[in-house]
Amino acid sequence: EMLELFHNLGMIVHLTSTEALKDVVTTNPQWLLDKLCKVVRDDELHVNVQEWTRLEEVGLANEMKYLTSHGVTSRDLLEFMWDNI
Repeated sequence: EMLELFHNLGMIVHLTSTEALKDVVTTNPQWLLDKLCKVVRDDELHVNVQEWTRLEEVGLANEMKYLTSHGVTSRDLLEFMWDNI
């Protein structure tokens, strides 16, 4: 009940829609939003030349193009974006 209360107050993020998410608690909601915004965005409005250069250097530029055109990505791209960009 405390997790639900803290979630409803916006102090934590605790999603319970799947079994996998039930055991995950994010204690810094802004951190989660920052990570999600790297993936869910309008690339025509948020063009970052340094980001594209870095993606090309590590061989993930095509995966980023696929994400922007199809809305599907790989775990490799997510991990790279969440750790490096």
